[in-house]
Amino acid sequence: MHDAARLEADANVPDVTVLIPAFNEEERLGATLDGILEHPTLQSAQLVVIDDGSTDATVEVALRRLRDHPRAHILMTPSNKGKGAAIRKGVVVARGRKVLFMDADLATSLEAVDPMIERLDHADIVVGSRRVPGAVVHGRSRSRTMMSHAFSGPARQLAGIGVTDPQCGFKGFRAEVSKELFRRSMFDGFSIDVEILLIAQKLGLRIEELPINWRAVEGSKVRPLRDPIHMAADLARLRYRHRATQPEGAVA
Repeated sequence: MHDAARLEADANVPDVTVLIPAFNEEERLGATLDGILEHPTLQSAQLVVIDDGSTDATVEVALRRLRDHPRAHILMTPSNKGKGAAIRKGVVVARGRKVLFMDADLATSLEAVDPMIERLDHADIVVGSRRVPGAVVHGRSRSRTMMSHAFSGPARQLAGIGVTDPQCGFKGFRAEVSKELFRRSMFDGFSIDVEILLIAQKLGLRIEELPINWRAVEGSKVRPLRDPIHMAADLARLRYRHRATQPEGAVA
């Protein structure tokens, strides 16, 4: 490739890709996309919404909000597979040098975007955390707090993860790291967060935690009775599957 052509190709590569997995998010997705589109750093980002088999108007909301965005993509799956499957699908089409994913409810304030992008200049993965010094949490119910602690504690112990808040839905990766980690991943549901961090630690990747400003948003898709049981079962399977698995090589 000639130098001029290479420069043009590099100029067409966005610095950031934002992935948003969405399942039945017609009530919340519009405000989330508006916030992202208005954020100065993200106005030139590639924006990918992955509809995870929604049965409401999630896709229609995304189409209306993103029809004029030059780097927007809306991916659809015929049935609900889970957060992990949705993000894995989005990572395949991600073109940014840095890949961020965030929940469709935008519970994490976008003020964390710039610090996360900056940290990815020297870290492989940056994980938003509601538990490190400097984090601010608004409106979280006692039951949700207890459920979070009940899962994250065993997750850190059983999987050997040092991250304080593995389930936080706000994470960033260097592009090549995101593609390698999700290529190696196996879980389709909420436990994908723990699995990705486990694989990253086994590969010796540099993980940093970033304090965030987080607020509880109505309409959570987490089911307090069923999901903790499924997550606990996933943890047991995750530990078994990855226990004997050796890294195939470092990520470039």
